[in-house]
Amino acid sequence: MNKKIKTILFTLFVAGLLSISCSNKDKTGPSGDEGNGGGNPTIPTIPENGEGIDKSFRDRSYAPKVNADTKVTFTDDKGSTTEFTDENTFQQDVDSDGSILIKMPKLKDIGFTGDMIRIPVNNIVLLEGQGLNYSIHTAYIFENGNTTVRFDLKSEMYNIFASTTKMTFKLTKTTTVTEENKDPQTTTQTYTFATSGIRHYRLAFGDDKVPALDGTGAIEPNYKK
Repeated sequence: MNKKIKTILFTLFVAGLLSISCSNKDKTGPSGDEGNGGGNPTIPTIPENGEGIDKSFRDRSYAPKVNADTKVTFTDDKGSTTEFTDENTFQQDVDSDGSILIKMPKLKDIGFTGDMIRIPVNNIVLLEGQGLNYSIHTAYIFENGNTTVRFDLKSEMYNIFASTTKMTFKLTKTTTVTEENKDPQTTTQTYTFATSGIRHYRLAFGDDKVPALDGTGAIEPNYKK
């Protein structure tokens, strides 16, 4: 085999190796979904095609009442249940853009940095053919040194009917501790908060009114970080 043929064959061999290498990089590299599942089968992808709560139900405050037959229950991972019976313990507002504000002091007890969160429009998806039923899923991530805490908030049921809203939310807390030269240690806790129906209170309800929440400072989702 002469020198020219050897050179051609060697060039083709090197080109083939480079092609395989580039192909592998394309398959294992960023998927464009980092931080939102990102190829990890244990983290469900969060929907981002939502349009928020229907316009006719915006600018409303929903809260339980002590003397009403409705309340919000909060059940921790050990099965202990707390009842929320007024706007000081639980309040949910539909903001003017269709997003949802939830103020619940219990959030701080379980590891949030504040007591009010926002569920943005794009994470609130109307279920077709089911009235005003919505699928809601978002997540909040907090980092402190070698500890990362992720809260996934996902609805099992969220329905608005007339002057009431019914809901069941699962709040899954995943704590990951990473230490040098050790495998990451992960623990999971699951909480549930739900109501069979709390009514909305407009500002015009007089003494029975529930003032609208000021969403300034509400914790925003950051699952893409």
